[in-house]
Formats: sequence, structure tokens, C-alpha cells
Amino acid sequence: GRLKMKKIIKVFLIITLVLTICGCSAKSIDEKKFCKYAAEISSGKTKGKIVDLRALDQYSEAHIYSSYSYDLNKHQQEDIKAWLNTYLREGRIVLLIDDGSGRAQEVAQYLKKYKTYYYENGYDTLKQSSYFQEQLIEVSGSDDCGC
Repeated sequence: GRLKMKKIIKVFLIITLVLTICGCSAKSIDEKKFCKYAAEISSGKTKGKIVDLRALDQYSEAHIYSSYSYDLNKHQQEDIKAWLNTYLREGRIVLLIDDGSGRAQEVAQYLKKYKTYYYENGYDTLKQSSYFQEQLIEVSGSDDCGC
């Protein structure tokens, strides 16, 4: 009984450790971390991609400099992996932002081969944060959308 339980716990801990090390999971992060990573990606200091999942017209109104648009009204969630593979090697950081609808969390499940982080509260909420205003550049238009 007890020995079997210890073995089960040990196996569980090893699996958890392996998953943590390879970063094969998606995590929700706060605005401070999101903006820090986004600033590093925008400046070229860190290799990664910022992916904006809002409608293209919302993206065109305002988005984070160097972010790509992946309009979920026009594309399937599960196709994002193939699309992203054309821009980014697996294991790199991917930041997902949506309009607060929870779709960033859903899409993140398809990107387990990347270090995927998503912000849950939506672009408009992120934009109001002091971290956003201090660290990120907001631009408009869709010339740089990667779409």
C-alpha cells in the first residue's frame, strides 16, 4: 500500500519535472511579465513572436509593435501551429493576446512545443497597465501583420 503510493508519487514528480524542464506547456501570465517578454521580443533581444488573436480590424486600430495578427474569425485555431512554424523554431517564446474572450488560452493548447504564455484579460486591459505604457510601443495599420 504505502510503498506503491510512494512509487506513484515519485513517477508523478518525475513527469512534472520533465514537463517543466522542456517548457511544454502554456501559462497564463500577468501584465508585468507579458510586457517584459513583449518588450524583449519587440527589441530583438529575445527570439519569439507576439501573436494578436483579435479581429484584423481591431489589430489595425492598435497593436503592439512587431506583433503578428492571427484573426480567429478567419483562421482555424488548430492551424496556428503550422502558421507559426513558418516564422519560429519550436522551443521559442510565443506570447498570445486576445480581446479578453479566453481564446488565447484555447489557442495556447495547440502550441505546446513552444514556450507559450498568454494574457487572459484582453488587449484593452493590458493597454491600460503602466507596464504597457512604459515598455511597449503601440502602432496601427496592418502592414506588419504577418497575415
